[in-house]
Amino acid sequence: MRLKAIVLTAIFAGCAQAPLKRPPLVDAVWKRRPDEVKRLLTQSAPLDEKGPAGFTALHQAALQGDGPMVRLLLKAGAAMDAADDAGETPAHLAAEAANSEALRSLLDSGAAIDARDRKERTPLLVAAAAGRYDAASALVDRRALTDAQDEDGNTALMLAAEGGQIDLVRLLLDYGADPETRDHRGRTAAGRASTKAVAKILSERR
Repeated sequence: MRLKAIVLTAIFAGCAQAPLKRPPLVDAVWKRRPDEVKRLLTQSAPLDEKGPAGFTALHQAALQGDGPMVRLLLKAGAAMDAADDAGETPAHLAAEAANSEALRSLLDSGAAIDARDRKERTPLLVAAAAGRYDAASALVDRRALTDAQDEDGNTALMLAAEGGQIDLVRLLLDYGADPETRDHRGRTAAGRASTKAVAKILSERR
């Protein structure tokens, strides 16, 4: 489980003694209780009510990589591009989940593929930072901007190179990522490569 998932799980767990702070629908998704979610939906529970961290039920399902739950909420009319307290949409959270099913469901339903959070990160930047090849593949297949830069000038290619993600580096290059783009410190992806193998691939694509 990634750091964000650990932190957010702790936030939600910390609210266990104060249920009013966690909307019933968000709570049911967090506890992975689809029958309870369906019951609440039939009772017209507020779909986009926010809980801790500004999460809606769809944010929670996306973070958990729960494809069936994401589809259930989308079918019910959940706002697919709602922003949480960090400015992240469900697509941002799904992009770093271990299972890319939730992300694919969001994208296929029309979620904004290049949405920006408060740090100017797109879902592809999030996927690259997390080393999520499947998520990145789903995004570039649907024409996500490969050279989008965050507030520090990072691109997905830079983050993949820095993480030593050789397959992800190849994928991004194949989809047109520019290895000559520089971050705000003047570094290219090659200059940030953590392994000789990644640096070699980048030098060959110049």
